Amino acid sequence: MKIFVKKYLYLTLINLLVLASLFIAIEIIWRTALSIKHLNNPNVNYWGKTWHRVWENLPSITEFDSKLSFVTKKNLNIEKIDYPRWEKNSSLSTDNLGFRDNSNQINFLTKKRILATGDSFTFGDQVSNKHTWPSCLERKTKIKVDNAGVGGYSAGQALRRAIIESENRKYSTLIWSIFFEDFARDFENNFLIRDVSKKIRFNNFQKTHSSEKKSIYIYDYLKEYFFTIYHLERIVKKIKYKQTNSTEEMLQNSEKFYEKDLSLIYENIDFLLSKFLKIDIDNKIILYQYGENHANDHIHQVNKIKQYINSKNLDNKFLIVDTVEIFKNLDEKTKKNIWFDHHTKLGNTKVCNYLVNQLDL
Repeated sequence: MKIFVKKYLYLTLINLLVLASLFIAIEIIWRTALSIKHLNNPNVNYWGKTWHRVWENLPSITEFDSKLSFVTKKNLNIEKIDYPRWEKNSSLSTDNLGFRDNSNQINFLTKKRILATGDSFTFGDQVSNKHTWPSCLERKTKIKVDNAGVGGYSAGQALRRAIIESENRKYSTLIWSIFFEDFARDFENNFLIRDVSKKIRFNNFQKTHSSEKKSIYIYDYLKEYFFTIYHLERIVKKIKYKQTNSTEEMLQNSEKFYEKDLSLIYENIDFLLSKFLKIDIDNKIILYQYGENHANDHIHQVNKIKQYINSKNLDNKFLIVDTVEIFKNLDEKTKKNIWFDHHTKLGNTKVCNYLVNQLDL
């Protein structure tokens, strides 16, 4: 009996070792195949962790704010960020005002000061301090630039922060960076609400305390360390999604934030532009920014929103800088170097250079 048990355990162990070896071999082959497939994309690395939980890995860099819901923490200093989809060994720091550090050593010879506000495209998600477009703008113009961008901000949050900061110090120029999904975020996150008279207004927030802790399962670790499991789950989810949604439904869902409440978004724009024009900064600029799908496909709804904003500026009360011009004639290889969820170092440099050429500072 003991001999039988030992033999059974021995065979089980051998089988487990064979399965583990086979799984590791498949993982190596799959990573190699993915690396070859994306060989021309310098932003992709398939020899580290997968991208599961990538945004949760970064330590919290925001804190509660009653008017903005959340703001970037002050005096942050995170060195050598080594997470997937981030520039290798990035530095992420903020100053004593909560602005993203530009990491420039410049002796400013002018009292002019620029305020840049927006979402993660302004903050510079996935790149180091010196590789954001506000940092580049500061070096190019030799004018102090306060990067007030915050990842996840809506259009209204970005503008309200501009209002708050402009009341705290004097600025010569305001750059309000707009990524078109940000208008939908205003309603999805209840940042803009309607009062009793049905007029749109900014919402205020109360801090909530949650004792709920996220559970971490072995399966989560497997998805975080093995691309075979990570991608297999994504494939299964995609198949299930296609089985339960028609092509028409999928197209509607992919552009839901445009189609659902376009008239509300126009009202949102009217409200925000009225606030924008009242800000006590002489030189006002709206900067249109794009994700890869926008610049490639010129999504019809994006153009509708652009046209609506443009129609509100026929008297040229502010400057509109449309960065779509940067991407019109680029080849596919260059486009891969410019985007990786957000703008890469090269993408931010191109935005910066284009912006500088449009400005009269």
